[in-house]
Amino acid sequence: MSCECVGIFLSQVWTVSSGFCFVTFSEHTNAVTALHFMANNHCLLSASLDGTVRAWDLFRYRNFRTFTTPSSRQFVSLAADQSGEVICAGTLDSFEIFVWSMKTGRLLDVLSGHAGPVHGLTFSPSNVSCIDISFHSLVMHPLFCINSSWFLCLSEVVYLHEFVEAVLASSSWDKTVRMWDVFEGKGAVETFPHTHDVLTVVYRPDGRQLACSTLDGQIHFWDTVDGLLMYTIEGCRDIAGGRLMTDRRSAANSTAGKCFTTLCYSADGSYILAGGSSKYICMYDVADQVLLRRFQITHNLSLDGVLDFLNSKKMTDAGPLDLIDDDDSDAEEGVDKQTRGKLGYDLPGSMPNRGRPIIRTKCLRIAPTGRSFAAATTEGVLVYSIDESFIFDPTDLDIDVTPEAVEEALDEDQPNRALIISLRLNEDSLIKKCIFSVSPLDIPAIASSVPYRYLQRLIEAFSDLLESCPHLEFILRWCQELCKAHGNSIQQNSRNLLPALKSLQKAITRIHQDLADTCSSNEYMLRYLCSSNNK
Repeated sequence: MSCECVGIFLSQVWTVSSGFCFVTFSEHTNAVTALHFMANNHCLLSASLDGTVRAWDLFRYRNFRTFTTPSSRQFVSLAADQSGEVICAGTLDSFEIFVWSMKTGRLLDVLSGHAGPVHGLTFSPSNVSCIDISFHSLVMHPLFCINSSWFLCLSEVVYLHEFVEAVLASSSWDKTVRMWDVFEGKGAVETFPHTHDVLTVVYRPDGRQLACSTLDGQIHFWDTVDGLLMYTIEGCRDIAGGRLMTDRRSAANSTAGKCFTTLCYSADGSYILAGGSSKYICMYDVADQVLLRRFQITHNLSLDGVLDFLNSKKMTDAGPLDLIDDDDSDAEEGVDKQTRGKLGYDLPGSMPNRGRPIIRTKCLRIAPTGRSFAAATTEGVLVYSIDESFIFDPTDLDIDVTPEAVEEALDEDQPNRALIISLRLNEDSLIKKCIFSVSPLDIPAIASSVPYRYLQRLIEAFSDLLESCPHLEFILRWCQELCKAHGNSIQQNSRNLLPALKSLQKAITRIHQDLADTCSSNEYMLRYLCSSNNK
């Protein structure tokens, strides 16, 4: 997973595994307002207030295409369809959406209809009406043979779907969310009205639900099939916190800035993350509309908006002491330092600003595996990961389910019983020990006997083992037999298993790439060994 940070004139890309920024693009001449990774992860798009949308090659680290308009516009939102053929950007000043071709860079269409800045754009995911995973494609195929031992890998997960043209959703300060048929050129096909300005919009991964946040601090969930409002979450009290130096009221009584400016669904669509101009990131359960947790992104007191109560000693008759212009200069530099408009995009890596930046969350993204999420904030790019400590499931426990029972079953040569008990305990070390206790000849029988409710735990264990275990063929054979035995069940419940399956796919893809690189670098040596063996 890669995460992006938006700063003045700069686009920076980090590698999460190492925590380093490996490239900085500086061709923009004004604030960068939106970034979008293409589906192949080889290209990054950036929109800016300088009137351009640029495409960056993440292999050669260069700007290979620039999208412009006949007259200068300021872009504040950006989206691309799943195929990467169509690029859309929303404007701040003309209230239009511009559509370009990625291949030719030519302007295809201009979508008009909004009466306010278009601050949110998103395409319906994967051009699908439903997401199903085909396990007919999860077949084992040989990469190469060494000493008659086959090294195997799983092919990429293939999505089956009814073909539906991608729909573009846009949100605007004109209090509407509009759906656009970009490919047919029919203009807006549906409008969802709201009572306040709409700040951002996002699709659920299956494309059947749309979430948007409004200026009054609410999150609205719409059914994209029937066009009906499903749920509403009141989030203004949840995101409230922190008092600015210029606020005349305490954080509890202030109504300013209590709204969400970025939303992100989880991989299975069961919960949603929301952030904005606050020191908190909120996590909500979508079905029950309840707050699950609040994450405080910083305790850094040098940022404005972190403290709930300001120091009364710094309050004077002329206002807060920090805002008084005490510079001995004829120019109004002291006033310029505190201009809030100049602090809106002040993030790490951007041009230095002598003012005091306000704590805010610009962008939230959840990893496809569902195990972590990243937040681009004033404090920096923050990565949160799920606690790896093992958790009991009380409904699966009884007096006979103990670690000693697992050891006893292994001693009695009952690997099937031992594996089931370890899965009920949900203790990682015991699950892995039981996996390795199974003979390769017994894998098909034991894989078919595993109950469906334990599949997610078992797939997560395989994903973890592939990251560090040298027994590649053994684990992949487990995966093959598990898919053969439970293919129908996994396909029917793909939404719940999607995070675990994506983790497994990520691990297998990495190993496949490592093996391919190793073979490529040793191609001539392998040819020599094969030819000498024939002689």
